[in-house]
Amino acid sequence: MNKKKRNIHYKKSQEQTSEKFSDIYMRASKAHKLKYSKGGRPVRRKRRKLAKIVVTISVILTLIIVGAISAFFYYFGGLNTDNDFAKVPQDLGLDSADRINDNVINIALFGLDKRANENVGRSDTVMILSLDGVHKKIKLTSILRDSRVNIDGHGKDKLCHAYAYGGPKMAVRTLNKNYNMDIMNYVTVDFSQMVSVINAVGGVDIELANEEVKAANGLIASTKELAHSEGIPYFKGRTKVMHLNGAQAVAYARIRKIDSEAKRAERQQKVMSALLEKVKGMSVVEYPNFVKQILPLVQTSLSYNDILGFIPFMMSGKPTMETYKIPDPNDPNVKGGIIDGTWYWSYSLSDYAKKLHKFIYNN
Repeated sequence: MNKKKRNIHYKKSQEQTSEKFSDIYMRASKAHKLKYSKGGRPVRRKRRKLAKIVVTISVILTLIIVGAISAFFYYFGGLNTDNDFAKVPQDLGLDSADRINDNVINIALFGLDKRANENVGRSDTVMILSLDGVHKKIKLTSILRDSRVNIDGHGKDKLCHAYAYGGPKMAVRTLNKNYNMDIMNYVTVDFSQMVSVINAVGGVDIELANEEVKAANGLIASTKELAHSEGIPYFKGRTKVMHLNGAQAVAYARIRKIDSEAKRAERQQKVMSALLEKVKGMSVVEYPNFVKQILPLVQTSLSYNDILGFIPFMMSGKPTMETYKIPDPNDPNVKGGIIDGTWYWSYSLSDYAKKLHKFIYNN
């Protein structure tokens, strides 16, 4: 190979080498651009930093959630939930699981007069608590305990006996079937436990007549569960608003002999209304401590989620209170008297079911 050919070959070799290095450089440059961001930091390093931030935020959120749950169970851990109360619509006297009105929640309230030798007790107080989200109202309906109703397996009997026959399930079923209601939950409290519930709100203010003071003091002195309390002070005049502690308020609510069962139901409504007014007036800070105190005192079918679901309703503009009573003793169609040796309130259940629906859903 002569000198001229060698030079040409060398030149081509150099060009090929140059192209090869140029190609390598371009590929390296592309890799460099992919690897590095505009700020000069590696993307991989940036991704790692982002991942650390996400993990840190996740940990913080987890701690907050765990803390909130821990606080919730600290305050609400005493909930005495009745796990045996199966919420099967047909078992509770409902034709279906559908509510009459999704914006109204109805809860049965039972106050027991439980003797020492009784495991269940009679529901001397029967109420329906309605939370009306449409009209922003809390509605409290008292149904007189001596109402003559149909109780499955027992025929016509007093309403208060349903609880003694079959506990809260039979009592709720009896309310639903006789008054065409859609109740799926209940709260039960013994009279002695009600003392503590009222004390938890610091007592209630009730307007009393002198004869009621005398009757209440007589019950305080003669009832073992209430005897620890001082009597209600006497006053001059016919009536006076008095501040009552738990024992005094419960004694007042149990007065019957000076007038009638209907008047006793009105007293029970006054106590319950005064209690709910005190709860409505609590601040957000006061609520948890109150709930913590009362939950161990009641038996209920309500769950934690149910209770949490009531908070927006209770905090939205402080709902107003309304009361109703079944039956109305002044109604000419209502008869009070003895049937087969037992005293009853007798009235058209279908008529009063319509009146109850009007009060709860359309008022």
